[in-house]
Amino acid sequence: HAQGTGRESGICAARSGGRWPTLLTIHGNMRAVAKIYGAKFLSFYWLTAKLERYTIPRVSGVVCVSTHTQRLVERHARATYLIPNAVDEAFFEIVRRVPEVPTVICVGSIDRNKNQVLLIDALRPLAEEREFKLGFFGKVSGVNDPGYGDEFERRTEEHSWCEHEGFAGREALREAMGAATALILPSKEDNCPMVILEAMAAGIPVIASKIGGIPDLIEDGVTGLFCDPTDGSTIERAVRRLLDEPGLAANIGSAAKAKARANYRPVQVAQRHYDLYKELV
Repeated sequence: HAQGTGRESGICAARSGGRWPTLLTIHGNMRAVAKIYGAKFLSFYWLTAKLERYTIPRVSGVVCVSTHTQRLVERHARATYLIPNAVDEAFFEIVRRVPEVPTVICVGSIDRNKNQVLLIDALRPLAEEREFKLGFFGKVSGVNDPGYGDEFERRTEEHSWCEHEGFAGREALREAMGAATALILPSKEDNCPMVILEAMAAGIPVIASKIGGIPDLIEDGVTGLFCDPTDGSTIERAVRRLLDEPGLAANIGSAAKAKARANYRPVQVAQRHYDLYKELV
């Protein structure tokens, strides 16, 4: 069972096909991501997109963590199985506290796909009206577009309401989530983002792009709010709504936590994998 095509594991599964059943879980849809970055010949994302195309037809089946992935691979895969990611139990145990200043956090690598610059620009009018903080957790990625990191750093330096905390390990992330009013992820392409599942497990209301596999996780207005990653006004409206309507935010957080408990706990996801292994063997 190989995890992803971005490293050697997918190749190992594809080359082992005659001896035993092989599975490949697609975590990031590399062909879709390569398009977002305009991946150049022989670049990392160009190569991983090629690896994805090579490996998918050569394994016994593909485990898809979202219906988005299932749609992308079903033409090329021998079989597909829909099993979501699991959430570390520690995120269900987060005790939330009310921050002195409302705090929205954005977790992910600082790059063009994660769309942090547009997020800052979108929230500038709201920051002129009311006090809140926007905290970013993630490394600046210079692999695909080094200029984007520079642009992001200029924005955060210009605005006192923006803070870049850098990379956060699991413990630091749990600490940040405990004090977060909301989490936002305005990605242009995403499959089954762990940070959304972790926020749901913690009972934090989520705002996320209506793209990729995210609609599998969120029901708009019930377990989260959607935004359009190409339209900053939709981002601003969603953040404003959660800040202005604490009752709605609490209800969304509670419903999201219940959904995470019902679907994404490790024992549940492990059982579905175990059943699949028995079926293949």
